[in-house]
Amino acid sequence: MNRRRNTLILIGAIAVVTLIGIFTRGSGAKPISAQILVVKAGTFRTKLPETGVVALPKIVTLPAGVPGTLESIAVTAGRHVARGQVLATILNDQTVNALADAKAAAQAAHGKYESLAESNAVLPQQNRAAVLQAEANLVAARSQLT
Repeated sequence: MNRRRNTLILIGAIAVVTLIGIFTRGSGAKPISAQILVVKAGTFRTKLPETGVVALPKIVTLPAGVPGTLESIAVTAGRHVARGQVLATILNDQTVNALADAKAAAQAAHGKYESLAESNAVLPQQNRAAVLQAEANLVAARSQLT
């Protein structure tokens, strides 16, 4: 039903446009004159009436590499900064705890190293005493055999 109605409306609109075209053509309307120009490729230049200064944006968003609390800001507004310069410090509790754990592990490993170095220094003397004791036991065992 809707399709048939839409088709009839379309046919009626085409008929109205055709009739308007037929009646306006015969009324003696004068043609419009137009100027014909040849289009060529070229450079487009324009001068704007405004004056001003072209500047970079003043606010830049910097993504942080780690989550945390902003502890300190090392630069002030308007200062020029260099590549690699510290702009701010972020306090991350997990990183601080990991650093403390790593320092404690390093100190424990150093203590174990010193302990092993001391025991290795004493070890040759203990081995010499054990060898002498074993030789004495051997002499005692041979004398008992004879």
